[in-house]
Amino acid sequence: MTNIIEKPKTNTLIEEYRQQALAYGHEKAIRTFATPMLQAWEKACEGYADEDTELEGFAELMSEVFNVRDAAIAAAINPRFKIGTIINLAAKAHTPYYKRLLSKTLPLSK
Repeated sequence: MTNIIEKPKTNTLIEEYRQQALAYGHEKAIRTFATPMLQAWEKACEGYADEDTELEGFAELMSEVFNVRDAAIAAAINPRFKIGTIINLAAKAHTPYYKRLLSKTLPLSK
């Protein structure tokens, strides 16, 4: 009898994200992993989510990639953001345009 301990799905997701980030860069890895989760998050913020499985692992990804966390917060604060803007906030967070956009968005939460 072999006793096999399976890794939780979220650890696999994070490990897979890290491998993709090393192989293809953070922007592509964020787009690959975060896009379906951010789309599900946007629906949830609008009140349309029905136990969306795309949100599974989202908390772990947000704790691994702060850009994804910041994009999710910005989406919750400003529901007028289109999904493309939210994804770009996560994937291109260090570009001057998206830095300014995030800086302008966060004070709105006060």
